[in-house]
Amino acid sequence: MFMWRSHASVPGQTVFAYLAVPVVKSTWEKDAAHLEYYSDVTDASIPTIKLGVPNTEKGHCGKTFAILRRFLSEAMPKVDWLLIVDDDTLISLPRLRRLLRCYDPKEAVSLGERYGYGLMQNGYSYATGGGGYV
Repeated sequence: MFMWRSHASVPGQTVFAYLAVPVVKSTWEKDAAHLEYYSDVTDASIPTIKLGVPNTEKGHCGKTFAILRRFLSEAMPKVDWLLIVDDDTLISLPRLRRLLRCYDPKEAVSLGERYGYGLMQNGYSYATGGGGYV
């Protein structure tokens, strides 16, 4: 039997959150066991969590690492998977659950697009994807 325990994180910018978050809330939010919205500001009406990372060219990498630090902290429930999606992403969590049955959550798994920043100048690469990554 496969048990789905996950945490979905939605990083976004303040101006876009007011447009995209209502769509998330009316579509796939109900399928998420744990869901948090992250932003560059705290807004209790959504609610968002301020990550302390400004919206800059390197900001989305910084946001990803801030989300990962939070996910691994004691403040978060222990779950098998972390899904990070943009605030304008529509996703089928039941389909994602079926896909994740192919993987062991106890093994290191990263599903998403590999992103490189400044690789020609000693940059770095990490998983990313507007459509989401696990």
